[in-house]
Amino acid sequence: MDTSTTALIDPDFLTIREDNRWTLFENKLISMLNVKYNNPYKDIEYAKELWRLRALDQAYFSEIEIAEKKIGMNSSVIKALWKLKFIINEKNQKKLEELIEKKGWPKISRVGKQAAGTAFYIIQHSDADKQKKGFNDVESLLKKKGFSYNDFIKINAK
Repeated sequence: MDTSTTALIDPDFLTIREDNRWTLFENKLISMLNVKYNNPYKDIEYAKELWRLRALDQAYFSEIEIAEKKIGMNSSVIKALWKLKFIINEKNQKKLEELIEKKGWPKISRVGKQAAGTAFYIIQHSDADKQKKGFNDVESLLKKKGFSYNDFIKINAK
């Protein structure tokens, strides 16, 4: 069995997450990862939420690309897919804001590298105003704590 979090962030597995067996699979995989890598996931529930958001964030990009090649970028199907993608992005942004408010910024030391990187993906895929706010929030936190961006990277990696 692959002992990485790849399956947990794979958008192709979004529909199977609704199956009751997903939780069993997810818990077994996390347990194996924690044994193999000396407990890298301190806040497993936070990591799970972030992995799900990452899968949602990455969903439909390949499908949109395929459809654009087949039927053209200006088709009603493409417009509908992008509309769905923007709805997903807005929901992800709200969920991320709630998680950060409740749990703090996702650190690699708490949730692992891929889960921690989810915040960047979601901010990156938001509109320009939310991107600016998200990155300004990070910058403000850094300045408040007396850190530079490079310090942030070093601290987050711990």
